[in-house]
Amino acid sequence: MKLSEIQKQIASIRIFNDQIISLEQIKRDNQSFQKNDVFVAIKGNSWDGHSFIEEAAKTASLVVIEDPQYVEVLQMAKCNFWYAANARKALTDLLAILVNSKLQEMGFIGITGTNGKTSLSNLLEQAYECSGESIGVIGTIDHHYKNQVWPTKLTSPGPIELVHRLIEMSEAGAHKIAMEVSSHALDQYRADSIRFKAAVFLNLTQDHLDYHHSMENYFRAKCRLFTDLLTEDGIAVINKDDPYGQRLMDLPIKNKKVSFGRLGSSADYNYEILEESLSSLKINVKSNSHQEELSLNLLGSYNAENFVAALAVANEMIPNFSWKHFAQNTKPIRGRLERVENEKELHCFVDYAHTPDALLKALQAINNANLKKKKVHCVFGAGGDRDKTKRPLMAKAAESLADFIYVTSDNPRTEDPQAIIDDIFEGFKKKKSKKIFSEIDRKKAMQMAVNNAKLGDVILVAGKGHEDYQEINGERLFFSDVQALKEILGN
Repeated sequence: MKLSEIQKQIASIRIFNDQIISLEQIKRDNQSFQKNDVFVAIKGNSWDGHSFIEEAAKTASLVVIEDPQYVEVLQMAKCNFWYAANARKALTDLLAILVNSKLQEMGFIGITGTNGKTSLSNLLEQAYECSGESIGVIGTIDHHYKNQVWPTKLTSPGPIELVHRLIEMSEAGAHKIAMEVSSHALDQYRADSIRFKAAVFLNLTQDHLDYHHSMENYFRAKCRLFTDLLTEDGIAVINKDDPYGQRLMDLPIKNKKVSFGRLGSSADYNYEILEESLSSLKINVKSNSHQEELSLNLLGSYNAENFVAALAVANEMIPNFSWKHFAQNTKPIRGRLERVENEKELHCFVDYAHTPDALLKALQAINNANLKKKKVHCVFGAGGDRDKTKRPLMAKAAESLADFIYVTSDNPRTEDPQAIIDDIFEGFKKKKSKKIFSEIDRKKAMQMAVNNAKLGDVILVAGKGHEDYQEINGERLFFSDVQALKEILGN
């Protein structure tokens, strides 16, 4: 595409030599620069792309800056440039041109919330499969379309990786994408190159305050998905039971709003849990025009909520969508209250719960389904280099609902694992209880839980879910909760 064509959409680009540029060759670090490249200088937390300006000016066809002191350097070099107020936003504006040229027919469903994004993205995939269509998923576990899988390290990838992945998925045959959109991604404009046909808000509870500093900032970041990134005919699907969801319902969003919530919430899609067990749920779901009792191969009230959110999106977007067929074909999500079968007759689950609210809900789900009232053992830790204020809150959540607690290491990153455990212990009312244990070694903590458990007891290993690593001092060492638990159980 010629630079002059792009200038018609972005008038502030300064052209010295009109030439063809490749929007698929946008760079934001010190990779070797070639003709037709676009370089966007972004100031990060640990590096500043502006330090590569002089090198980029020699070869790149367009350089984007947000620091005015480099304007003269680029003018002297007669390098085409764009002085933008926000380089991150400028990057996604350029990528949006690429998306509009290559992905016009692709439809996007964005999912945001502190907890449940992965479950919902995978449930939406199952809903579409029940209607005869495969969709791509971009999320925390991986990026995938049908049997093709791309690994990932972030819930929402960087803006360049995101667009390249979407193009790959399109070339593989995907026409729709369910995408988890994190608050970091929204705050950093990572997803601004695309527009969503539907956006889903699940919940907002304490997390990421090391980044956002306040719940209000956290909420504002989430709101961008609904106020800035929906298509004109897009729909906003909102959890009416969540206080922040109610605030979102009250915002003057021009798009159609569809709500879901418990019976009595006056939501467009409301549900009631009729029966719970440690392997299934039975719920009644009602909309303005339809009502059905449905049996689900899922555990926990929050999974009922996730299912109804998926049902609401699918029912709004898929003609003649069958609620019953969807329910009958619903499968558990990897690392989300994932059952680990064993011959010891213990009910063992691995879950990604790594926030106070998620841990509380996982334990509530287990307690509600634990009809024989057997003892509940909870193994958990907290991530290093993240919001420290949630650590004692996780202790309170565990102490309120678990009979035995084993505090261990999660992903300590660069922190001392024992210091993290000490922070967690500050939240316990009975720090010296004989039912609360401390063990840095995660596998040994699981072994303690299995050794202490009696026939029919429940063990929840929380925090890492699908992850197959522990991050320690900058290294990712292989560790899988599911595999470790299987080895301990003798599977």
